[in-house]
Amino acid sequence: MRPAQVLRYELNVQARDAADVVASIGGWLFDRRMAGWGVTVALPDHRDDRALRILGIKAVELHGEWPATTHERIVTTVIAADLFDADDDVRSQVLASMRRGDGEVAFWGAGALGRFGGGLHATQYRLSAAAQAFKAHALAAVSDSITTSGAVETLLLGGRPAALFADDMVPVC
Repeated sequence: MRPAQVLRYELNVQARDAADVVASIGGWLFDRRMAGWGVTVALPDHRDDRALRILGIKAVELHGEWPATTHERIVTTVIAADLFDADDDVRSQVLASMRRGDGEVAFWGAGALGRFGGGLHATQYRLSAAAQAFKAHALAAVSDSITTSGAVETLLLGGRPAALFADDMVPVC
């Protein structure tokens, strides 16, 4: 008899800096981590990762191996729109991943909604009370000027909401 395989969920984030990650999607990442997902944030300079560690998230170097979905794991990749625009390597990896169907790809940030011919749809996630509290502490660690920590965060998804997002995210009307 073969042992049952355990399906792992991984969330890989690519961004320019930790402050943007924490301010924009830090609460959602915290909640995913607490739900058992493997969460990694790739940054150009990952040495100052204190705020991410507060959220329980590991920081790694930006340019590395691009994750792919396998039978043992499902990968979701979330990319900062400004990084997608500025980094040719990241952009080509994202587009190649989307063509291959390697997991789900989502974005956050200004200007992302108009990408892909309007094929992205804004979706909101309501943070747990714990996520709001940890996000507030993480925000304090990255900057004194970023102090607002709302109860809702917005991501931009392609096509119909993916099964991994659909349960706890609400489309923006």
